[in-house]
Amino acid sequence: MITGRPPTRVTNGLVSSPHYLASLAGTQALLAGGTAMDAAITANAVLTVVYPHNTSACGDLFMLAYSVERQELLGLNGSGRSPHSATIEALRERGYTQPNMPIYGIGAVNVPGTVDAWAMALERYGKFDLATVLAPAIAYAEQGFPVTDKLAKAIEGFRTGPGRGNLEWAKIYLKDTEPDGSGGRAPYPGELLSNPALAQTYRQLARQGRGLFYAESGTIARAIAGYASELGGFLKLDDLKTHRGEWVQPLSMLYQGYRVYEMPPNTQGIAALLMYGILEGFDLKANPKDSVENIHLGVEAKKRAFLIRDQYLTDPAFMPFDPASLIAPEVVEQLRRQIDPAQATPPELPTSPGGGDTVYICAADSQGNAVSLIQSLYHIFGSGIIVPETGLLLQNRASYFSLDPSHSNRLEGGKRTLHTLIPAMAFDEREAGSAFDLGRGPALVFGTRGSEAQPQTHWQFLNGWLDYGLNVQQAIEAPRWRSGPFDASDGGQDTLNLEGRFAPEVAERLRQMGHTVRIIEDWDESTGHCQAMALHRTGAAFGPKIMMEGGADPRSDGAAIGY
Repeated sequence: MITGRPPTRVTNGLVSSPHYLASLAGTQALLAGGTAMDAAITANAVLTVVYPHNTSACGDLFMLAYSVERQELLGLNGSGRSPHSATIEALRERGYTQPNMPIYGIGAVNVPGTVDAWAMALERYGKFDLATVLAPAIAYAEQGFPVTDKLAKAIEGFRTGPGRGNLEWAKIYLKDTEPDGSGGRAPYPGELLSNPALAQTYRQLARQGRGLFYAESGTIARAIAGYASELGGFLKLDDLKTHRGEWVQPLSMLYQGYRVYEMPPNTQGIAALLMYGILEGFDLKANPKDSVENIHLGVEAKKRAFLIRDQYLTDPAFMPFDPASLIAPEVVEQLRRQIDPAQATPPELPTSPGGGDTVYICAADSQGNAVSLIQSLYHIFGSGIIVPETGLLLQNRASYFSLDPSHSNRLEGGKRTLHTLIPAMAFDEREAGSAFDLGRGPALVFGTRGSEAQPQTHWQFLNGWLDYGLNVQQAIEAPRWRSGPFDASDGGQDTLNLEGRFAPEVAERLRQMGHTVRIIEDWDESTGHCQAMALHRTGAAFGPKIMMEGGADPRSDGAAIGY
């Protein structure tokens, strides 16, 4: 049922990411004297080169950062807003008649937030400057890197699907193209792939800083805004000039004696917290982890948490009530009481509820600083738009807005859409009689890609680690499920997708309980690329050091590397 891969155990510093080259670069930053933040952003920048189907400097970023020196845990919201002129009415006036937002193209592009977030995070928690953290990414972009099997498959899928005829994209990611980008083939696994234009952009960024992307005089800002205008989009230079990330207070829920922190809206962190709160009220250890009972309760909790998510969550600046009211004890209790332990049932809204494609990185240093960072384009290769001569790929996060004027997450100018991205940390709060002490530092740092699957994978990982005593690698490798409707393959139904490693009798029992069950691949990427680390601080066995235990998901190309 598992690969048998051991966790990585070290005491000086650790980085886990979905690509081994990024994890290595982050670890090298630690070896050079960098902080956990320097390591995380170094790894993130490398991922924009070696995992371009999942991430880009023109995507969005969220993180949780724990600082020993400052004795603080903060969230950084590095997501971009919609262009100020982008409204439902303006989109309709341009002749767009579809019921949902465009998925690809310039109509799906928000302001990119990542570069601003990198600068903010390094200023607060880093020792290195942008030039230092970008150096490994520049080297891989210029000299090339060996393509993994997963990237080769993603490029081929995009070439023959949404990217068909996309010549700017083809010039970078296909082999044997004509000068105009026509023809060409996907690279083979192991072939070198480079992006010299991106290397040059990162060199400029290293010299000029965030203003390159956000200032009036920034050549990249002007290139993005100019190309958006050329393509008929709403994004303007003023939208880039006014963008700023935001330090925020994370929200939390107690689960099995651990206080688990997630990002507030505009992320779906509340959905994960609701799952923890609902499931805290059941005796999960009464049955094995991969049992029918465990899966059923998890799915039923997810359905109720997602009903709240889909009804209310959006940019908090546009919410008419405090988002924390959605995880109030009375709301959690109402949702828990709806669950029938023996039968699948539809969720109901509480009477008073209070008014993809992604990369995840975790890093820790010898001082105990920790970073939980998630960054994304949204769909594979995002909007598909490459800004000419920059090597930059624009995200398609605006496609997550609703075109229903009555929906909380409706398209409005200057608004952050609901995001699926949720980094997490958990702090041990089990010591009887003692108040919660942030100074103890996080016990667990974790997250995953997976769009709608992220809260589901968060709980399944926690369930394995906390409820069943698995180490981080075992908890990552355990068979996973995801509940939909997740994508077009679910046919619009609320489908329970089970990895093929679950026992056949488990699937049959779940069908008998009323779940629509589908079997997916044994190690299915749609259930996430989970990376995690446990930080053990107490006990004579560890002495004065922190023992770091890291895991990486075999569903990705990742590795947990430290020293």
